[in-house]
Formats: sequence, structure tokens, C-alpha cells
Amino acid sequence: MGSIRVREGRHQANVRRKGYPTVTKTFTSREVAKRWMKTTEIEMEKGGFTTRVNMAVGEMLDKYTDLVLPSHKGEKASEQYRIKALKNYFGTIPLADLAPAHLAKYRDDRLKMVQPQTVQRDLTILSS
Repeated sequence: MGSIRVREGRHQANVRRKGYPTVTKTFTSREVAKRWMKTTEIEMEKGGFTTRVNMAVGEMLDKYTDLVLPSHKGEKASEQYRIKALKNYFGTIPLADLAPAHLAKYRDDRLKMVQPQTVQRDLTILSS
């Protein structure tokens, strides 16, 4: 669903649709913003709209390892272990398709093997 709001004399168009990130673009006229919104919604409906984020969960975890993990003090080995486990479970799932159902299944499967605090720590890394 699209919406238009006026900001600083310009028209900002937002398109939100399930399975896609929010897409925002600013225009000088309301008519052009409406046309862009309509086109974007149609492309999303047809499945032809490509998001800027074409990354799998495994790639995101690699990026986390490279950018965030070096700034952490202490037990990097335990975090690397958790990251490896998360990559094995979620690795090929595209970020746009990652749903709460995936997380719930992971939580339930993991709780059969470890304590709840461990699962919480795993999901904290994924949240970060």
C-alpha cells in the first residue's frame, strides 16, 4: 500500500508490501509521486520488483563476522561457534524471506539440545 506525505515542500512516496522492504522516494510533484507509487506496486504484484537487499542470511552473518565481531571483547570463539550454527541452519534463506516461523522452528529445535539462555544468545546475534 502506498502513501504520500509532504516534507519540506516535496512529496515523499512510501510503498509498503509484505515480503518487500519499505520503498521511499521523493518527488517535486504529487502526480509524479502517484505514478511512481502505482508502477512500483504493480511491479511488486507481478513479482518483477527487485529489492536492493539480495542477501542470504549466511552472507549477512559473514558481514557481521567481518564488521561487528572484531569490535567485541572477550569470547569471540563462542560467538563464532554460534554464527557457524546459525549459518548452517539459516544460511541459504534470503533475508526478505526470513519469517518468524523460521525463527520459531529454530528455537524449538535448539531448545531440545541446549538451555533457553543459549538459544537467546544465538538469536541475539541474529538480531544484531
